[in-house]
Amino acid sequence: MKELDVFYTEILQMGFVVLRQALEAKDMQWMSVEIEFLHNIPSLIGEENIGRHKYFWECEQSHYSHQINLQCSELAKSRMRTYYLPILARMKPCVEKIIRLNESNN
Repeated sequence: MKELDVFYTEILQMGFVVLRQALEAKDMQWMSVEIEFLHNIPSLIGEENIGRHKYFWECEQSHYSHQINLQCSELAKSRMRTYYLPILARMKPCVEKIIRLNESNN
């Protein structure tokens, strides 16, 4: 799981940058979506329960993307693509491998 900790830390670092931009834009909807996305990530760092990582991957991050695209400004969409999507793209093979290994062991 240590591999995932690096990605979660990167997401949090970028999240504070993005959240600050939402605050500067005075965009409450965008801030709300960002907070909803980021709020569980600290508890995932060091987490051994693979189910929580699976839930983040399959539900929380896809929900975030959907909410940004559905409810938020072009600036918010741009920031998601610029800051989060590269991290999530690098994270994807790691998460999928961990989920596969867990499912094959059960």
